[in-house]
Amino acid sequence: MAVVLTAASGKLAACEGLVAEEGWVRQPPPGSRHAAAYVVLSNIGTTPLRITGIRSPDFTSAMLHETLHSEGQARMRLLDGIDLAPGSSFRAKPGGRHIMLSGPETPLGENVSIEVTFDCGQDSSLTASLPVRRNAPE
Repeated sequence: MAVVLTAASGKLAACEGLVAEEGWVRQPPPGSRHAAAYVVLSNIGTTPLRITGIRSPDFTSAMLHETLHSEGQARMRLLDGIDLAPGSSFRAKPGGRHIMLSGPETPLGENVSIEVTFDCGQDSSLTASLPVRRNAPE
């Protein structure tokens, strides 16, 4: 399933060559202040891309995390960006790298979509609409 992409408003331009697919947000339990988003980002362009930031108007904060497993315990580590060479992809998936969304502005029900914006530096960004789902799509 492809994610709908739109250029951000104002002076920001689209991240040339960036494609997002298979995007979704896991519906959090009632009362939770956090949700995780997953997406496959691909650079189909001819120049390298760097995702320098992630944000959402539907949450107070959005960060890129990686889940690390060590000695039977899982912990999250903040990542400072995503580098995408031409022809390469980044896959955010449950149990691994993901977008941590905190402070939802409204309750996240199933069949709702939220916006996530990927900043590519040099005043460019790309916004994707990600559906909220109870379970991972098959």
